[in-house]
Amino acid sequence: MSSPALPILEVKPPWQACVMVCRKCPKRGGGKKRDAKRFLSELRDAVRERFGKKRSRVIEVGCLDLCPKGRITVALGSPAGPLRVLLAEPSASPESILAALEGAPVRP
Repeated sequence: MSSPALPILEVKPPWQACVMVCRKCPKRGGGKKRDAKRFLSELRDAVRERFGKKRSRVIEVGCLDLCPKGRITVALGSPAGPLRVLLAEPSASPESILAALEGAPVRP
């Protein structure tokens, strides 16, 4: 006897932005585990300052299959626009990464 299928429900999240950071990239790109934690912490602080603590999330995700050498894969999902993906230098400021994710021009 099979059980009935559960319905799929779409919900509106309570946050405006979800920034995803590859779990592996900061460790490779930043060189040291401590640098990776600092990168994530500083990015989280910048996102919270921009969107508010309860209106944003910064989460580590599994591999995004881009594997940039010496860079960190960062993506922004937001209802305001399409998914944006960046390959950031580990030395880039969290504010510049956030600005680029929001659509500011990225300089080569």
